[in-house]
Amino acid sequence: MKMNKKILISLFSFFMSFYSFSEELLLKNAKIHTATDKGTLETADLLIRNGLIVRIGKNLSSYQAQVEDLSGKVISPGLIAPHSQLGIVEIELIPETRDDRSEIYSAGLNIDLMPLDLR
Repeated sequence: MKMNKKILISLFSFFMSFYSFSEELLLKNAKIHTATDKGTLETADLLIRNGLIVRIGKNLSSYQAQVEDLSGKVISPGLIAPHSQLGIVEIELIPETRDDRSEIYSAGLNIDLMPLDLR
């Protein structure tokens, strides 16, 4: 009997681990910029499953999702890069420190780092 209980608990734990891997997040009532031909959705929901966007629409629901109300908040696609060149010019310093050259502009669309010597 004791062995059956251990097996049952082990099986239960094993199958429950799949549930935790399929995490869902439902963001409701947000203003969503889609960057597609659909444009901006003024009040919409966004469902994320396993780190990927799976649905965008109105009145979405999911029985296992963590629900967050984002009324008055904005969701946008990856329009803001974590690394960008600001165009700040350091006057009278060595050329490698100047960030106003066109070779290093990325417009915030990539995160490639340029080498220091661009001559």
